[in-house]
Amino acid sequence: MSKFYLLIFLFFSALASSATTYTVTDTTANSTSSLAIAIAQANSHLGRDTIEFNIPGTLTRHIVTDSLPDITDPVFINGLSQPGNTATDFYNTNLLLQGTRGISIHSPDCEILGIGIVPSGVSQLT
Repeated sequence: MSKFYLLIFLFFSALASSATTYTVTDTTANSTSSLAIAIAQANSHLGRDTIEFNIPGTLTRHIVTDSLPDITDPVFINGLSQPGNTATDFYNTNLLLQGTRGISIHSPDCEILGIGIVPSGVSQLT
């Protein structure tokens, strides 16, 4: 019986250690360092991965959501990793997802932090 518990422990240890962090550095829809590609990579990788941001510039970054794939595997999308993003509330974030489609989550254990989501055609909320 102890071998069984050891196998279970090793299995879950392998899952925990296999988490990967993907970094978004571009707001372009399908560049190799876009949010769409990071989501696709996280979907294809077993385990709860993390997506972080390091997009150059000082203004609010707008990422169009129309071409984002559905989220089908656990992921933590950490908008607070974007330099300068304090996101104390929705109006203070410097990272916005914007589009007609939104973001579609089909997996448990997903978390999105420090990112505003606004409808298409709205440049800012007041």
